[in-house]
Amino acid sequence: MLTSPLPCMDPVMKVLELVGLNQKRTGPHENLVYFKNIKLFKLKKIKIIGGLSQWGIFVK
Repeated sequence: MLTSPLPCMDPVMKVLELVGLNQKRTGPHENLVYFKNIKLFKLKKIKIIGGLSQWGIFVK
């Protein structure tokens, strides 16, 4: 299972972090990808949460 901000919504996530509405980052978000574009694993299920983040379940 993977979770990540949607790449196009990362600027919004930064603003939400600054005003204290989401958790602080533990590292830079330099390589965000859309889960539907991941080719190494088979995507079983993807969910977009709040229009801001993506949750994906993959199998090998």
